[in-house]
Amino acid sequence: MLFTIDANLESNQPHLTLIHTRSGRHVLELASARLQMLLESGIVAVEDLSSTNPKQLQEVAWELLLFDSSLPDIERIAQLEA
Repeated sequence: MLFTIDANLESNQPHLTLIHTRSGRHVLELASARLQMLLESGIVAVEDLSSTNPKQLQEVAWELLLFDSSLPDIERIAQLEA
């Protein structure tokens, strides 16, 4: 697997970290506010993060990266609409 997903959703401060498996480098870290936005939008569901299917987990990892790369655009649009 190219990425490993480390998610702690049940704590007072939920977080999710996407780790490059070979290097151990953290490529994405989502804290409570952004993580909540991700889950509420339906881009990723808790069930997706609980999967044991490697292919499904890699798809989730790519969705997380796409979500994070589009976030500045989403935030900019929200500011324009406000």
